[in-house]
Order: sequence, then structure tokens, then C-alpha cells
Amino acid sequence: MVNVIDTSAQAAIQEVLLRYFRGIDQKDFALVGSTFHEDARFSMNYDHTWNVAEFLEFVASNGALGGCKAPMH
Repeated sequence: MVNVIDTSAQAAIQEVLLRYFRGIDQKDFALVGSTFHEDARFSMNYDHTWNVAEFLEFVASNGALGGCKAPMH
């Protein structure tokens, strides 16, 4: 039997992931930012950790997208 709470949590997580990918694909960094908790930290390696604003600035400068014009998920 499927637990209704688990199904609800899975749907909520899936919705956040879809918003994140849509934001990256459309370069809508406000949408990307809305998928993080305000106290979130992001690390692409062990040398540096960004807060959400720093991460979004990095992504917006094409640092994380490698100059992609239209990433697709």
C-alpha cells in the first residue's frame, strides 16, 4: 500500500525540481532562486560554497552553464 504522505512529499519534491530545471532552461534566475531555502548553501566543489544570491550570480554570468544558450532538461 502506498503511503499518502510519501506520495504528497514526492509530488512536492518533483514540483521543486521541475521549477529549478525550468528556471535554468529559461534562464529565469528568480525562478531558480525560489527553489532554494533562504539559508541554503551551494557547493560545486570543496573549494568554495555560495549562498543562494552568490550561486545565482554565478549561474547568471554563465559560469555554471558554460556559455550554453539553450540548455534542455
